[in-house]
Amino acid sequence: MRRLRLPAMTVDLSTEGARFDFASDAMLEIHSTHVGRYRDQYLFGFHHLHALVGRDGEFNCQEIDNYPGRLAHYLGNPPSADCIVPDITRDGSGFRVSFNRLVNGTITRLDGPVFFGSPIEPANWGMWILNGLSNAAAFVAAGQVGRFLCYTPFEWQKRLLEFMGVTPDKLIEQEPWRTYYCPEIALHQYSMIDLVPDETSRAIFRNIVGRCNSRGQAQTPAKIFVSRRTITQNSGGQHRALLNEDHLIETLARLGFVVIEPELMPFEEQVRIFSNARFIVGLGGAALFNAVFAAPGTDIISIEGTAVFARNHARLFASLDLNYGFIFGEQNQSSGNFPHNSWTVDVPGVVQAISRMA
Repeated sequence: MRRLRLPAMTVDLSTEGARFDFASDAMLEIHSTHVGRYRDQYLFGFHHLHALVGRDGEFNCQEIDNYPGRLAHYLGNPPSADCIVPDITRDGSGFRVSFNRLVNGTITRLDGPVFFGSPIEPANWGMWILNGLSNAAAFVAAGQVGRFLCYTPFEWQKRLLEFMGVTPDKLIEQEPWRTYYCPEIALHQYSMIDLVPDETSRAIFRNIVGRCNSRGQAQTPAKIFVSRRTITQNSGGQHRALLNEDHLIETLARLGFVVIEPELMPFEEQVRIFSNARFIVGLGGAALFNAVFAAPGTDIISIEGTAVFARNHARLFASLDLNYGFIFGEQNQSSGNFPHNSWTVDVPGVVQAISRMA
């Protein structure tokens, strides 16, 4: 256990009150991570749950201490009926897992050793940074024995794996909700997945920073604003869109902030920019997980439409020894998609808050 650095600043610009208090959660428990190795397993699942079921019905998953929560989420968000997966049912206060319906189902058999590399949220950039990079590093460090099973329909995922050294011939692309039979399988297991990188992961991040800065020559900005404009446009302005982001960008540009959109940049450029920035302001979301590459003590402010995600974001920033703060804006309650509603923020209030950290 160690005490976390508390936010340097919390500014609530909403009318309803963000209700964020990190002081009560200021002790950090270092959670364990290990490589679990199993034989004769059925692997299934996708978003928020990847699970192993053995021939005798024994159950394992990526998050050990919170497996009831993962199973409850699965039961509340089951795959479509045409997916042939093990049966999970409630059994009193617990759960019963059975693979009986797999007998007549379509199962993909993967012979030889397999390392399972998909993060707990397979399409989420932030979880790729926190889980995916360490999965790839573990597979490469072990000599790339066998194959690497991973959800990789997007080019950015394949490029990340190649950057980490996973060769394309070793990759098997995981299909969502397909059940695989694996005579030998290894995977990272966590006592809890809570956005707090362990020391092994932090060493991986430092190594990545060193590699990227040794190759880059162009000067990087000292102050950056991490925008979500393209994400907003791609979602039709529906998913956590800051409706007055253009006004915010124009104002921050006058304060010397350079606007970046990480998803439009090569990975190495993202790393160089975040690792050399001295002041980072951004809209809360996966792109700010690039803070893992920032130098300890870097100033970072996350502007968020709700406090729902702030505790986890605070644990990430605090565990990285960043000097961090939060600004909360105003949700558009009529959107009906809480906590992913569109929202606005008082731009003069943001400027005033930033001046307190500058």
